[in-house]
Amino acid sequence: MRYFRLYRKYLWQELKQATANRGDFLIGFVAILLYQILGLTFIGVIFLNVSEIQSWRFEEVLFIFGFFHLASGLFYMHFAWTLRFSERYIIKRQLDALLVRPLNPYFQIIAEGLGSSIQEIFSCLLGVLLMALAASMLQLDWTFDKVLWIGVGVSLGVVILGGLFTILAALSFWVLGSASLASPLMSLMDFAQYPMDIYNKYIRFVLTFVIPLGFIAFYPSAGVLRTGYQHYILMAAVLAVVVGGGGYSLWQLGLKRYESAGH
Repeated sequence: MRYFRLYRKYLWQELKQATANRGDFLIGFVAILLYQILGLTFIGVIFLNVSEIQSWRFEEVLFIFGFFHLASGLFYMHFAWTLRFSERYIIKRQLDALLVRPLNPYFQIIAEGLGSSIQEIFSCLLGVLLMALAASMLQLDWTFDKVLWIGVGVSLGVVILGGLFTILAALSFWVLGSASLASPLMSLMDFAQYPMDIYNKYIRFVLTFVIPLGFIAFYPSAGVLRTGYQHYILMAAVLAVVVGGGGYSLWQLGLKRYESAGH
């Protein structure tokens, strides 16, 4: 509860600071809006020529697309720091200041990172709007179970993504150049915006069992939209424990071997 209260204070403070400079805040919103418009345009162009892709209709793909941007927006808000962890916290030794405070340094990094990625709130809101629009077009019957399913699915997807990128960040304790591995992984994230069924079996296998990006949006969305996908939520829960817990454990292990500037 202590960390929950601290998180709320951090978030509120970063929101106040971000909205104080309305120009930057607006530019961040426009940038995110343009990015989503490009993605929507790509989907729209495809469905102008076909009625469905591997049995997935436009409205369903739109729902998955919105789900992805909700989950990825939350991920960037809380884990964008992993993309610059090596340079900022190890090379520039900013990690030292966190280690002398009476708070978990992992929590501090997440909380401090909110300031540089607070605009991702717009991505989350736009994702929710796209999901609501798609649900309306599908005449989806909203029940408590479906809302709970979406909440759990989004949370598990964020934990899985956060765990994957935390692993890459933690490797910086041993190999400073490990940050370059994040770029290929971020490129692969584009595949997670669309149904896994549209890819061949080898890509599906990789995105499901090797680099489980399919659990960011597709599998939890499919569990809401169709029958036959519900069991994937159990796999997502297991992966969240393994990948999220493994990432944090590796980060803690690296932290123990970290030598501060004073050593």
